Amino acid sequence: MSAATRAPYTILLPPGWARVRVDESTHDRFDALIDDVVQRAPVERRVALRSMLERTARSAIDTALDRGALDLILSFASVEGLPIPVSIATFPVPPPADDARSPLEMLVGLAGAGSRAVEIDGLAAIRRSTDVPPTEDSPAYRSVSYVCHVPWMDQWLLFGASILTSNEAGYDEVLEALEGLIDAMISTVRFRRDEAES
Repeated sequence: MSAATRAPYTILLPPGWARVRVDESTHDRFDALIDDVVQRAPVERRVALRSMLERTARSAIDTALDRGALDLILSFASVEGLPIPVSIATFPVPPPADDARSPLEMLVGLAGAGSRAVEIDGLAAIRRSTDVPPTEDSPAYRSVSYVCHVPWMDQWLLFGASILTSNEAGYDEVLEALEGLIDAMISTVRFRRDEAES
């Protein structure tokens, strides 16, 4: 991946999470991660765990590939035996066409209903959370996105998180906790200052 297209940041991940570059080898890398997770699970849970992880990972990877993501973060952790239904992908964003405005003015122009101003590594960003209804091809999920401009790279980036939603009683609290976890993870993003840094 070239310096212009690789994801130019670091991020702290909780235990059990993995971040991989999105390209033609992404499926193979996740297959290896899934094998490792399954081998460490109790024997009686391995078949169901593999099925769940493969289904979740393949859907997220296919979407990331289709949309031109730079990298993908998935959870291989679980809470009380249940998977954490979250994925985060990073996308390059073409700069807005209106060159007459400053990046900050363009950022404000991207804000809409449900948006709020946040900071990522000291840079202004827009955060938006929306609920997406189910379709024939995908379940319902909450989309949490963060858009920012990295001035020393003249690059716009979008961090897009997806959290599967559920009508189960009490899941609203789980959803709120997962959204808070994503906010906490994004708060650890640090953009590279040195173009030569890998």
